[in-house]
Amino acid sequence: MVCSACGCEQAGVAQFCRQCGAQIAPPAGIPQQPWMPLGAYPPPVASMLAEQRMRVRQNLQPLGITWIIFGAYRLIVALVAYFVVHSLAAGGIFSDAPPFVPHLVGTLVPVVATLSGIMGLAGILTGYALLVRRPWARTLAIVLGVLALIKIPFGTALGIYTLWVLAPRASWAEWETMTRTV
Repeated sequence: MVCSACGCEQAGVAQFCRQCGAQIAPPAGIPQQPWMPLGAYPPPVASMLAEQRMRVRQNLQPLGITWIIFGAYRLIVALVAYFVVHSLAAGGIFSDAPPFVPHLVGTLVPVVATLSGIMGLAGILTGYALLVRRPWARTLAIVLGVLALIKIPFGTALGIYTLWVLAPRASWAEWETMTRTV
């Protein structure tokens, strides 16, 4: 059998294309079976289900690029915060503050900037790994997507988008198919 959507050769009788996930019509003489769910629905619902099966393929490039941009943004903000606070501290801005403030800021800001920089690098790595379809990229993207939810508003939007694309069970199957064919 050959998939009518992408032209991929299928081994044996298959319900869905192993390359693109499109439904393959059963050969002539084989009746529609209950385990063939798309045929049981009216055509508009079946096309919506088929599009949902293509969610990862359709959104992978924008998602990867967005992760790279978000990671670069976090990395730049971390570097700017680190250098601005260090220059302000060296300029004596904390001279009127209580004695613990310069030590607190001098200790806390580098830690926060370092963590933000690490998350920025992880975001860039995630975006690159999604674009080149590394098998572990989906797991990393979901973990970072959950962590990004607390970074309002951009991180929240990216986290929701990442989870919408990669978290469903159907997305896992599509991701597995995509990473095997690369």
